[in-house]
Amino acid sequence: MNELIYTGMKRRKKEIRYVVLVTLITTFFMSGILMFQNILNAYILEKNRDSYGDWIFSSDKGDLAHGYLIEKGSLSTSIMTCKEDGKGVLFQVGCISDELLSFSRIGLYEGRFPENGNEIVTDLRTLQKMGLSYEIGQEITIYWEASGEGEDKDIRSKTYTLTGTMKPFNQQWYQGQYVKYPDLVVTQEELESFGKELRTSWFYRMDPTLTKVDTDLFYKEFYEAIQKAKKTDPKNQPKLNYNGYVYNYTLWGNSGVGLVTVMMICLSVFAVSFVLSSYADGRRAAYYRLRTLGCSRMKLNGIIFRECGLAAFPAAALGLVLAYLFGWLGCLVIAKSVSLHGFFAFDLTVFLLQLAAVFGSILLAILLTILRMRDKRLSAETRALSPRDLKKLRKALPKLDTPEQEFFKRRRILTRRSLLLTAAFTLIVASFLVMCGVSIYHAIRNYRETQEEPDYVLSFEDPGMLQFSYSFYSDDGTLLTQANGEPLVTNKQRSGHNPYYGPSDEDLEYLRSITGIREFRGRIRDEWHLVTWDGIDDWKGIARDYYATEDGTLYRNRVTKIQAFIVIVPDEAFLRELAEDYGVPLTKEQLRTVMNGEAVFMMYNAENTSDFGYQGPSDMIPEEEPVDDTDTMTLKEGDLIHVMSATSGNELAIPVIPVPKKDLFLFKYYYTVTMGLDITLFVSEGVAEQLRQLEEPVPEFRENHFNLWFNGFSSFEATDKILASYMSNVQRGDYYNYAENKRIYIQSYTVRPLIVYGSLFLMTFFVYLIISRNLIEARALRSAESYERIRRIGMTKRNWRLLLLKSELVENLPVLAGFFTGLLYPFFSTYIHWMKETNAKTNSIILKEMTSDPLLISFEQVVFRSGILYMALMILLLYALMVFFGYRTSLNILEREERI
Repeated sequence: MNELIYTGMKRRKKEIRYVVLVTLITTFFMSGILMFQNILNAYILEKNRDSYGDWIFSSDKGDLAHGYLIEKGSLSTSIMTCKEDGKGVLFQVGCISDELLSFSRIGLYEGRFPENGNEIVTDLRTLQKMGLSYEIGQEITIYWEASGEGEDKDIRSKTYTLTGTMKPFNQQWYQGQYVKYPDLVVTQEELESFGKELRTSWFYRMDPTLTKVDTDLFYKEFYEAIQKAKKTDPKNQPKLNYNGYVYNYTLWGNSGVGLVTVMMICLSVFAVSFVLSSYADGRRAAYYRLRTLGCSRMKLNGIIFRECGLAAFPAAALGLVLAYLFGWLGCLVIAKSVSLHGFFAFDLTVFLLQLAAVFGSILLAILLTILRMRDKRLSAETRALSPRDLKKLRKALPKLDTPEQEFFKRRRILTRRSLLLTAAFTLIVASFLVMCGVSIYHAIRNYRETQEEPDYVLSFEDPGMLQFSYSFYSDDGTLLTQANGEPLVTNKQRSGHNPYYGPSDEDLEYLRSITGIREFRGRIRDEWHLVTWDGIDDWKGIARDYYATEDGTLYRNRVTKIQAFIVIVPDEAFLRELAEDYGVPLTKEQLRTVMNGEAVFMMYNAENTSDFGYQGPSDMIPEEEPVDDTDTMTLKEGDLIHVMSATSGNELAIPVIPVPKKDLFLFKYYYTVTMGLDITLFVSEGVAEQLRQLEEPVPEFRENHFNLWFNGFSSFEATDKILASYMSNVQRGDYYNYAENKRIYIQSYTVRPLIVYGSLFLMTFFVYLIISRNLIEARALRSAESYERIRRIGMTKRNWRLLLLKSELVENLPVLAGFFTGLLYPFFSTYIHWMKETNAKTNSIILKEMTSDPLLISFEQVVFRSGILYMALMILLLYALMVFFGYRTSLNILEREERI
């Protein structure tokens, strides 16, 4: 029997190679997907540990113990430095234990940590604020208050040698911790020599081999214990901080990826089942002969099982081994390239799941094949048509007028089951490709939008900056009091950028010449104006405070002026794209009006207006009941607003085009528009010049806010040092580094989707082509059988080719249908998300206003934000490819049959 099986397989080497290839690829991909989840999570966990420290939580208690915790280290702080005259509080001085240094991943740009009492280490930003360079070996003098108050302060100083510049862990680790991380690091002995009480925080490391720990639950156990300790001993309040940056951030695990995984496993099962069934179909005549020669049903099932198993099981085992081999090698290469520890993760549970999915799908496919090879199916091979099909043909053919109708009717009757299965398979694959394509499009779009944001922001402020503050008064000028009799005084202060202060022309030339900078964009940033209009106090978009006096009278603050953020528009294109981003495209007339200085374009915070600046105190007016603070903007297009100078009090009246805004930040070309204030005015250069004339004396506008894009992450360190060195010489200059935030965002919203959905897309497409090849050849053979019969009744070869082309156009229609079914997933996933976000709103492109309607938001997400044109083009190309492939295959088989 074994010899019979081996002989049959040798005679069908081509079919066996086909089964092995498809099984190998689908198994490799299926097992790789299941393994990929753990590898990616292990990678990002290791990456997070490298960025934010290999510790799970910190506490002011050094006696916490648990089986999961394997190591602990401490960080202590003591004095705060001050200026030479004793004024101001500048930097925190502290030390880091050797144990914490060993696992915290606190890195150095260059140099080493201090080893004796005369050495010190700090980060680049602290050196910049101290007005120092980054040269290792330079001397740093710090001042601190030893004792005393007022004029009797004992101010001491000491000079240290800088031995290294460390990476800014004190910024990256910040999550609202109770302990202040040190800016200046000295040795433990040196810190104790200051004679001040040490404030120590202990950091605990979790066993890195534990991969299935619910870290949220683990942290919660300690947190609840600490809360109980607070109740029993209120004076002794231990604190605990969880390193959520590391343990609450994963690249995989959402429901969408899980659904994609399930669909891919189902697709792989279908692929293996199909190729095994196709192989068995080719052996059906041989199986029939064996049954007629007396082979029992049990023995025949054993033959089918062994033939299919010998072809599929070894290929599946090889695919599983290759998946782990490539996963392990890939982890090694990536870890070495990004200087990480090895992060390959082997999970026995996942491995068993892979075995069950891989070999279970093959076993299921073989069992389905055995069921298809039942005796009734085998005996059907002895006659050309079944009685049922013959009856349908005799009933239908006399009613047909053309050979073309006869061709399609005969195909539908004789291959109806095959046509349905092929159509379903094609529809599923096309839908899956569209789903992956949408995710890939989102990843590329996120990357492009992120690249538009600056890596670095320089900001220059006026040394004599104004501060806006206010208190609450009644109508008669009496200071209001709270219920307990205390005066009601609110000291909210705001300060902003002066549009008349910034770097010199020589400085600008120097900044633009720095090698590491790829692009340098500057603009004028103006926050020194107040805005008012008739009826401003009726605008409920402002968050108001309500206070009750002793007699129970309720008062609310009267709003008369709001601090404004003014942006000078460079050109009409900027204004048009800005408005389109908010779903409120301006008309040509409105654009002309704004650019000519006849009106200003105003965006306002519709719902969360909170901090507003005043020139002088505001007053309180009686109120029957607190009003509902929702947007009831009283301004209409064409109404006048009054823009006042915060320094001179002069004002300018100008028509306005008001539009509610939706985002806190907007990065756009030459401008970074900070949406933190209530009102943002976009004005032409002409209006800006009129605003400048309000000042006394009349100053000159200066660029004072700059966005910078680096050549790449490789140039970050050197460029950061140059920029910080320059900014250290600016009296009121500051800079912000967004490079690390961009890197994390790209890693999460670009790299992961491209890896996951890109591999899914390519492998699905490859498997589809392999299976389609077999389907197309079977369809072409059936067409060749029909050609001779139809040719005898008058069909020319030219018409036959047209008929084949039409047939392929019809057969591949499920590809086009997959375009619509593939968009159902992003639609329903968005719909479910917004159904949960009951209070959330977003801007509607269709309505041109804020909405929370989940149906409308989901529709707009699919139509306007999912690359629907690109998906349509992809499906059309796939449709054309399959039509052409099927047409050429049919012609080639026809020519081959004619030669035979």
